[in-house]
Amino acid sequence: MLASWLMVNEPVLRTHKPLSVELGPGILGNIFDGIQRPLKTIAKRSGVVMSTFFVVYLSQLLRKIYFGQPKKIGEGDLVTGGDLYATWPVRTPCPVASKLAADTPLLTGQRVLDALFPSVLGGTCVIPGDGNSDNQGY
Repeated sequence: MLASWLMVNEPVLRTHKPLSVELGPGILGNIFDGIQRPLKTIAKRSGVVMSTFFVVYLSQLLRKIYFGQPKKIGEGDLVTGGDLYATWPVRTPCPVASKLAADTPLLTGQRVLDALFPSVLGGTCVIPGDGNSDNQGY
């Protein structure tokens, strides 16, 4: 089990905002837990060795991608791809201009999936797994 940096009686800063994550260039090439603590750093500090399968599987994710320094963005500035650096509430959906109608069914041809897990084109789906597969609801 990985050691946590959050301890009993440790001061907690109240932001008066909902749970949020920072989005920007530094997030790529790193692996974080649920509250954006870097797992590689936690593993090094605690002396926990990740399994070989985990390291091999994540080797593609460990490649660093460098974007340079993020721009200072002010009100009224033109924003293009790669300019984003923001904090976004976790449970707030991204704004969209309009939502498409979900009127075309997504048929897999497998009657069990089509009957128990109906979906539409462009919708959100669930990939079912048996009780032993650890992929329930992913």
